[in-house]
Amino acid sequence: MEWIKKILILYLVFSLFSRLLPNEKYTRYCRVFLGMFFCLIALQDLPKVFGMEENIEQIYHKWQNSFQTAQMENMIEKMEGEMKEKQVQKYEQAATKSFAKHIEAQGYYLYKMEYVWEGNQLKGIKMHAGTVKRGDIYIEPIQIMEQERNTRENKIEKDIKSLAKNFYNLSEDNILINIQEDNQVQGNQSP
Repeated sequence: MEWIKKILILYLVFSLFSRLLPNEKYTRYCRVFLGMFFCLIALQDLPKVFGMEENIEQIYHKWQNSFQTAQMENMIEKMEGEMKEKQVQKYEQAATKSFAKHIEAQGYYLYKMEYVWEGNQLKGIKMHAGTVKRGDIYIEPIQIMEQERNTRENKIEKDIKSLAKNFYNLSEDNILINIQEDNQVQGNQSP
């Protein structure tokens, strides 16, 4: 019933104010202002009239809590993703270094290594390897017949695939190897 008192008091003040206006054309503007003010009072007190004041407050707090919870979950998910990415990078670096040492003992050299992930599972690897150690050296060009080259590359590929299969515990189908036997190794080349 308090809201009815507010409306009555507002109406009386408006009537008094409208009588004090010097010109009738300003009365229109006062009515528009009064109408907006009535709507504001009615909307403010409407939940109290229907006994919904606590429900609206509860709905607002639930919405606010769910919004904050969603923000926290997104932040946690982002942090977990960043941590996972760093762990994967560390694993790849350590595994590449270890595998490079492993095949170097067999006389092969690793030039480049890429890992294929499916979720959290290592599904395959792609590598570039060869029998020439890359660095700041010059190697005289050697002519090898095409058939000998293919046979030699197939043997190297099989050897490295076998080493990778045992080292990473992967199937040979998931290992892609590119054998590179450059006539001139990249780096500082001097004749």
